[in-house]
Amino acid sequence: MEQIHKESELVGFGAPAEFGAHIFHVVIPAGKKGSVRVVQDYGLSYKSLDSKVTRAIIPLPFWSAVADIAAEKFNSRPGRKKKSRARWLPGDNKVERSFGKELCLLAWAVEQAKNIDECKKIASRWAAMKPEERHWLFNQVDAEPQPSFLGWYRAIYCGFCM
Repeated sequence: MEQIHKESELVGFGAPAEFGAHIFHVVIPAGKKGSVRVVQDYGLSYKSLDSKVTRAIIPLPFWSAVADIAAEKFNSRPGRKKKSRARWLPGDNKVERSFGKELCLLAWAVEQAKNIDECKKIASRWAAMKPEERHWLFNQVDAEPQPSFLGWYRAIYCGFCM
C-alpha cells in the first residue's frame, strides 16, 4: 500500500521528500549547452545496488520547447492547485513517480525529434492526452526490453508527429 504524504513532505513536482522513495529526477544543465536527463530512481525498494536508470536524454533546446507545457500539465492537476506551483530549475528536479512516467513518454518522443517545431507539435499532442492514456502508453513502451527506437518507441514519435 502506498503511503500518503503530507504537503510539507513533497518537493518539486509532487515527489516525496523522504530518502529512498521511488521517484524521477529531471537533471537540467546550468549552462546553455548540454542535455537534460530524465532518470528513474527506484529507491530503496530496488533489489540492485544501482537503483537509478537514465530513461531519456534530450538536447537542451528541445527540452526548452516542451518544458513549460509539461510543468503546466502537472501543476494543473487536481490537488496541486492549492500548493505552490513547481517549475523546472537548473540542477536536480524531483518528480513524483506517475508524473515521471508521463514525462518519459514525452521525452521518448522528443528524443527522436528533428527540430524545435516538431518538439512543440509532440508536446501539444502529448498534452491533449488524459493522464491515464499516457500511463497506459508508458506501460506499453516500457515493456520493450530496451529503447531501440523501433516498435513502441518509434510508434509514439510517429503518433505525436503525424
